[in-house]
Amino acid sequence: MEKREYTNVGETVYYGKTSSGLPVYVLRKPGFTKAYAYYAVNYGGIDRRFDLGGGWIDTPAGVAHFLEHKMFEMPNGKNALQTLTAMGAQPNAHTSYDFTGYLFECSGKFYNILTSMLNFVGTPFFTAESVEKEQGIIRQEILMGENDPDNVLDNNIRQCLFSAHPLKDDIAGTVDSVGTITPEILYQCYNAFYNPANMVLSVAGDVDPEKVFKIADKATRKSSGVDPVRGYGLPEDINYVTRETVREMTVSPPLYSIGAKAAVERDIRGKAYYRRVCVAEVACRYLLSSARPFYERLYNDGVIIGGIGSGTNSVSGASLLTIGGASMEPGKVYDEIVAESASIAVNGLDEAVFSRMKKAYLGADLRSYEDLGGMCQRLARGHFRDMDYFADALDIILDITPEEARQFIGEVLTPERMAISIVRPPNV
Repeated sequence: MEKREYTNVGETVYYGKTSSGLPVYVLRKPGFTKAYAYYAVNYGGIDRRFDLGGGWIDTPAGVAHFLEHKMFEMPNGKNALQTLTAMGAQPNAHTSYDFTGYLFECSGKFYNILTSMLNFVGTPFFTAESVEKEQGIIRQEILMGENDPDNVLDNNIRQCLFSAHPLKDDIAGTVDSVGTITPEILYQCYNAFYNPANMVLSVAGDVDPEKVFKIADKATRKSSGVDPVRGYGLPEDINYVTRETVREMTVSPPLYSIGAKAAVERDIRGKAYYRRVCVAEVACRYLLSSARPFYERLYNDGVIIGGIGSGTNSVSGASLLTIGGASMEPGKVYDEIVAESASIAVNGLDEAVFSRMKKAYLGADLRSYEDLGGMCQRLARGHFRDMDYFADALDIILDITPEEARQFIGEVLTPERMAISIVRPPNV
């Protein structure tokens, strides 16, 4: 394996590619009692249309999430989740819009548990009976989400912003789409995307990199060598689709999510991708900082209740940021953010406050280096995005300027790109 020393952050990573084509990263953390492994597939909720060389294949919404659930079922009738737990691991899995991850943390038997995880992810087993049973489970999950105010806010704001891109849809799909998933579809998508060359294994802890590599080399099958071409619908217009959506639910006080389209490029990779993410994060921290008169005025006037949170989501062909919280006047929060953003676009930023926000963001990034799971996921996401996180992340954050943040706020947080999703009690 290749040894990579990152003196800027005091970390050492070992990298190699197995004979099957699987990239393997091992972050050495001497002295740590726990170890963490993350096995990721470059396949998520938005990857519903693909071409393997014989024409476009369209699949129902929710297949990637459905696959993640089904991968734990083994041909011998056992459940891999229970097997890993019995070995002393804390296993889990998740599906995002752009990738799927299988993971575990443990303080012993690491190599045995790693072997077991690689084996079950490499062993697809789907029957008509088991798929029908899972359809019922996932339908219940979807219905529960429809009664979750936060989930409703999130789904509705994406529907407000996007018309064609699958980012507008729930990762789990719909009750109807899940009902059309078959074993044949699951095998088709598994064979298309669960290829070692389209996956990555990242490990962190006081482990032997060469031993990890040998286990991965032995446990993973040879890649098909076919890289799916992905389709995400017609290109998105930069403007919103629907200005506002309101849902009545049992909440108190009303909740809101303000969203804005941040970009529409089909693909952005490497340092450019991460810089965009960091600029968006720092710009939002500045805009919503409690150290600024803007926040103080909204809070003292009772326009907002508590804090205001923000987040970003950037995938191929779509990117958005969201700002959310609680307010008796969600529409006024929207108007205030539009007005404040326009003012910043013209007058610029308070550089002292901006500097503090950037340092706070940098500090949070540095503290995350002690989070083994977070580091493994960053190594995986960096691999899929052609970025060397340890080499470039800190320099990118340090290099962000007030002018970049000003331009971002002025370009993105404009009425043409923004929409609002509201969840409020009946008759309010």
